[in-house]
Amino acid sequence: MKQLKEDVEACKNEANTLEQYSRRECLEIKGIPQTTNECTDEIVVAVAKQLGVTIKKENISISHRLGSLQNQQHSKQYTPIIVKFTSRKVRDEIYNNRSKLFKTRVSEENSHQSPIYINESLTRANKKMFYQCLQFKRQNNYKFIWTRNGTILLKKDETSSTIAIHNEGDMKKNSIPISS
Repeated sequence: MKQLKEDVEACKNEANTLEQYSRRECLEIKGIPQTTNECTDEIVVAVAKQLGVTIKKENISISHRLGSLQNQQHSKQYTPIIVKFTSRKVRDEIYNNRSKLFKTRVSEENSHQSPIYINESLTRANKKMFYQCLQFKRQNNYKFIWTRNGTILLKKDETSSTIAIHNEGDMKKNSIPISS
């Protein structure tokens, strides 16, 4: 039984790794209100421009809002936009410059504007682990949490070493609680 449980866990980890790999050209953009007849490709190009990154619609393989159309029609939504780029180089340039969005928003006088966040597109399992690691970060006074290529990274402070979380085994090894 123990061997079967280990094999199942290994298969789940491998499937999650493959699914995360298939998202390597994707980002999620959060905090942009939805408008009627919007073109998400144009929104992505405009966000990139705010970051100082010049892209064209041709750099976007596909983009759309996440969530069901029915939910989006009932109220003003800030449903995330998922975008798949034609190249990882373009995706990485946008992701690596994402902190400029916060600096731009803070410097504007329109302080009621909602913040815009750019995140990696994580699998359901990785989103769950990220949330659990985020709770751990807050409860244990860690200063930094971020993702890189689907891996969750934690750092206590500027001088501490980085903890990489790939799966629940890494969470256990680092005494990060796992909830069901």
